[in-house]
Amino acid sequence: MDATSKIILEKNITIGKQSVEVDITSYSNGIYYLQLIVDEKVFVKQILKQ
Repeated sequence: MDATSKIILEKNITIGKQSVEVDITSYSNGIYYLQLIVDEKVFVKQILKQ
């Protein structure tokens, strides 16, 4: 999500997958949020792109 909580990229990840790459090089500099939903639990990580 971007700083306004607009979803800019959405991916479904296969069960058992150990890692996932997300390329944000084409997005503007700023603050982004990575939101993971796992078994009804929500995890959010803030990312600063400079």
